[in-house]
Amino acid sequence: MKKQIILSLLTLSLFAGCQPTNKAEMEREEGSRVLVSNKNDMYHTENTNTRLTRVGYSSKQKHEVSNKQVGAINREKVAEMITSMTVKLPDVTNAATLVTDDEVFVVYRANTTDPKLVADQVYRAALSIVPRYYKAYVSTDQKLISQIQGLQSGALNDTEYTQSLDMLKREMSKNPHLNNTGDQTLNNMIKK
Repeated sequence: MKKQIILSLLTLSLFAGCQPTNKAEMEREEGSRVLVSNKNDMYHTENTNTRLTRVGYSSKQKHEVSNKQVGAINREKVAEMITSMTVKLPDVTNAATLVTDDEVFVVYRANTTDPKLVADQVYRAALSIVPRYYKAYVSTDQKLISQIQGLQSGALNDTEYTQSLDMLKREMSKNPHLNNTGDQTLNNMIKK
């Protein structure tokens, strides 16, 4: 009886050992098919070490696309990406991000001797993720985090929402060393 159990376990382990180790390896071995991964969205961050998830590709004919389709950005995921990228910067200890249709607001805390350099890094990190037409506002005023959280809750009507956004822009524009000031770049700030 024991011999049969041991023999069956050895047989099962032999079959399990001959299987491909993961789905990516199995898909790579299927050379006659086009390898398409439809499970990954634009901001997929898990399992990025496989060869199949390094690029995104799409091809369509005009008749396949309706005129009513409009591209959209998941603002929560973009805000999460900006916040994660900001916190990974040297000297930044925490951050909060709000993303709207065309603006990004980042409030952060940093332990630094060069606040202008860190502000520029946070500003550029935010703009590196969003489309080019977005404007970014950065601030170290920790009181603005509660204002960002209030806007995120969705409990405001349209008028209150617009007024709160305008007030947030005014407050963050008091931080003149960045915040959409035209051609003031990192090189200009370093020269001063």
